[in-house]
Amino acid sequence: MPWWGWLLVGGLAAMLGIAYGYAINGPVGWVMFGVVAGLGAWGLVHLAIEVSVAAEGLRVGPVFLEAQYLGPAVALDHRAAVQLRGQGADARAFVVLRAWVGPAVRVDVADRRDPTPYWFVSTRQPTRLVAAIDHAAGWSSRQRPPAPATTEEEPA
Repeated sequence: MPWWGWLLVGGLAAMLGIAYGYAINGPVGWVMFGVVAGLGAWGLVHLAIEVSVAAEGLRVGPVFLEAQYLGPAVALDHRAAVQLRGQGADARAFVVLRAWVGPAVRVDVADRRDPTPYWFVSTRQPTRLVAAIDHAAGWSSRQRPPAPATTEEEPA
C-alpha cells in the first residue's frame, strides 16, 4: 500500500475523532479515533495482495498457478499495461491490478483445459517478476518461448 493510504486512514480517523469528540465529549472522540484507525490499518494490511514465485509456481494472493502451466511472461510498462487493460483486454483473463502501481506483468497460461488465457498482475518490479517466473518454469534465455503480443500499432 502506498504511503498516502496510511495518510488517508490517519486523516479520516483524526477527522472523525475530532468531530465526535466535539459533538459528544473527549473520550468518545478518542474511542472513535482508535476504532477508525484500527479498522483502517487492518484493512490496509489485509487487503494487500502478495505476489510470489517459488519452484512450485506463481502465487497472486490466494490464487496459485503451478509451474508446469506457466507460459511466456512479459514485463509491461505503464503505457502497455493501460493498453492491455482497455482495448487489448480479454474478459477471461485473471486480473489483479492496483491503481497506484503502473507497471505490470502478463503471464500466459499453458494449460489447454484452463479457459483463462493469461494472468495480468501489477507489480513495481516487473522485470524481476518475469525473471523469477522464467526460473520457476525452467527456461533459460535461449529456451524461453516468444513473449505474447501486448500492444497494437497506433494509427498514423
